[in-house]
Amino acid sequence: MSLKEPILSPRAVELKAQANDLFKSGDFDKAFDVFTAAISEENQSPALYSNRSATAIKMKNFDQALRDAEKAVKVSGILEALIVRCLPMPLPYIA
Repeated sequence: MSLKEPILSPRAVELKAQANDLFKSGDFDKAFDVFTAAISEENQSPALYSNRSATAIKMKNFDQALRDAEKAVKVSGILEALIVRCLPMPLPYIA
């Protein structure tokens, strides 16, 4: 799957890298906040919404995960992003 990704500002790139590191270390609350900051810098980035969606899933915040996955689809036009992110969710969220 490849998302149609805009060129990110240097600040958004920095925030995305920081959030990815926090996610990898398991600090999902902080990762979510930093992805949110990155999105405020670049709100047309499907990857940022997709990554924040994955973070929300780890936090078991499935409503937010679904909203972010839907936003990733909206800004990218690629349905695969929504499908891939929703697979780990309990059935009531994807039914």
